[in-house]
Amino acid sequence: MHVAAILKVKGRNVVTTTASRSLLDVAKMLEQHDIGCIVIEEDDGQVAGIVSERDLVRAIGQSGPKVLKEPVSVYMTKTVVTSCMAGGPSGAEEGQEGRSAVPRRDRTS
Repeated sequence: MHVAAILKVKGRNVVTTTASRSLLDVAKMLEQHDIGCIVIEEDDGQVAGIVSERDLVRAIGQSGPKVLKEPVSVYMTKTVVTSCMAGGPSGAEEGQEGRSAVPRRDRTS
């Protein structure tokens, strides 16, 4: 599926938070926005990582519910592939092996 088709259905809104938020805060945000992942940003707005429902389940499964108090920076995926609609495909459209979601930003708006 092409990114343009996905954006047409899901929209262009990207939910973000900071790396200092707890896993519990992120879990609540996922539920509140009915989404499967959240982009983690640095203070300057640069992408620092991404956290998905899968990341949460793995963290809890490995270490128990105590991890919900820990900062999301410990469990986020730090390598994130992004691309721009105007710049053409960069390979991000097809996803990233082992991950179910890759954020894509439209930097023309």
